[in-house]
Amino acid sequence: MNYDVPNKDKFEISPEFIEAVERSKLDADYKSELLLTKAGLKPATEIELPISLKTEEGTNQYLTEDDILEIIELIKNSGLFYKIGERKIIEGTYGAFEAPGKPAVRKPSTAESIQTFIANSQEQLDALAKVWGTEDDEAIGLALGIPRSAVEAFAGKREQINLHDLPEEVQNKEAAAFLTPTLSRDNWQEEMKVGHARAAFIKKTCPKIYDELMGRKPGVTHD
Repeated sequence: MNYDVPNKDKFEISPEFIEAVERSKLDADYKSELLLTKAGLKPATEIELPISLKTEEGTNQYLTEDDILEIIELIKNSGLFYKIGERKIIEGTYGAFEAPGKPAVRKPSTAESIQTFIANSQEQLDALAKVWGTEDDEAIGLALGIPRSAVEAFAGKREQINLHDLPEEVQNKEAAAFLTPTLSRDNWQEEMKVGHARAAFIKKTCPKIYDELMGRKPGVTHD
């Protein structure tokens, strides 16, 4: 398998599209995922649009209606295959400390969001949407473009090694920021090449997004 950065002409992304992604209110991780999918470095991905979170303390508003419309328009104009889900309400709980030294008390919360999927083909889109939310971690990992050997390691089909168990100089490589923490013991070097290709693409294509992502990971060394 070729893990190099794709041919520039084949996966050209217009400066206007990059600027639109940068301006959007998407989180940097999702901006990166969108660009990597557009570039063919990922077959498909899920992008969740968080709208709000209500708790007893109040409401945290994440995306406005204008933000959402702008992001959806961006996805529709991306040239990718996409699926825009309905708004969903998720009832959950969160831990709140009411007094020093006392255990956290579980309190109710309500989150609102919109789930979207993007892909390079209808087949890849359907494959991800079909398994998302199921317990089939192997199918989900493959649909997201995680290296097969790493997926098999996570699924217990081959011996695994955690990223944090590798030498520190490997952990701190920028490639690690674009990989899952579970790798295969017998093929992690090849899996790191996937992360390196993705890191190199984002670094070259959109330095602002790259810098924001790396800023969240202190100690990362740049290749």
